Amino acid sequence: MQEEVKTSRHKKIVWIVMVAIFAALSSILYYFPKFSLPFLFPSFLKIQFSNLPIIMIGFLLGPLAGITTLTIKTLIALPFSKTMFVGEMADFIIGLGVTLSSSLIYKFKHTKKGAILALIVSFLVWIGLAVIANRFVLIPFYLKLYFKDDVSALVGALSIIKNIDESNYLRYYTLFAVIPFNAIIAFVVNIVTYFTYKKLSNLLHSKIEF
Repeated sequence: MQEEVKTSRHKKIVWIVMVAIFAALSSILYYFPKFSLPFLFPSFLKIQFSNLPIIMIGFLLGPLAGITTLTIKTLIALPFSKTMFVGEMADFIIGLGVTLSSSLIYKFKHTKKGAILALIVSFLVWIGLAVIANRFVLIPFYLKLYFKDDVSALVGALSIIKNIDESNYLRYYTLFAVIPFNAIIAFVVNIVTYFTYKKLSNLLHSKIEF
């Protein structure tokens, strides 16, 4: 009985330590590297890979670990928000959908094919939630906060998108910025996850008794 208690306590400690480490990595990746691709997308769209450690730990330790890591990363980011928390909460919603979809599928289908399915589904969820968040939350918010409801000023900021104007800016921004931009990030994150999660899992299990 005492041995079982020690084992249970050890597993909890390992779980907490792992979540703390991956939350720290996610927080770092939220800011570094963070860059734009102004020759392809509007310059305010910043590429960052903070979901990589979150998806990874969701694969390694399950959905609860992934959600906890995401929550910690978001709480760390909130005090530094430049968008009145709106951008961070949109990131949280996207991260939550991606983390739950990938980790739940992999938890119940713990195979190589299951991992592929999990990452494909999470890729689609990522794009879908990004479209919804931008269409109904981010664009209306930024239009009001930064452009004082002046659509022509917003269109000027989106001028990298060919043939965009006041009548089609929502559709064009979604099709030629939101979808490809998030697809690039999601693809990179999922590819890195696929080729590293198993090696990391084997390493951790060889060094740490779960």
